Amino acid sequence: VLGELLIIDERGTQAPDAVRRHLISYLAQMRTRPVFCLLQAASTQPALEAHVTRLLNACPHAGTHLAEIFSDRGVPLAVRQQAVHFVGQVGFLEAIPALERLAARLEARRNGQVTMPFVSSASAQEENELLPEISQTLWMLHAV
Repeated sequence: VLGELLIIDERGTQAPDAVRRHLISYLAQMRTRPVFCLLQAASTQPALEAHVTRLLNACPHAGTHLAEIFSDRGVPLAVRQQAVHFVGQVGFLEAIPALERLAARLEARRNGQVTMPFVSSASAQEENELLPEISQTLWMLHAV
């Protein structure tokens, strides 16, 4: 519903200016937790992608929050993948260094660097699933 408030509907109408201003003011102040919740929603309901993209685009700090989320090994893989995806969708250039660091770490692990004993091999394998999305996102961001 919130994503719909930021666009003109099929009849050519949009939400009243006061409603849009209030929503954009809130979105501009979002922190990591609400961004995380948007990613969870997008991972369970792919049809929400366009709406989540609009909401994240209205948050000037969302790139930083997304980088924090995709870098956190404690976050579920599906949510981390969504974070990487939306960095590319919206075009958060400030997330490039964090993406490059994560890609370098994953590449080093995949190319035979010894993993830390406290990281399970299953979670390391799962984390490698991020590499294709990271590569695609970095390609998109560098193309800008």
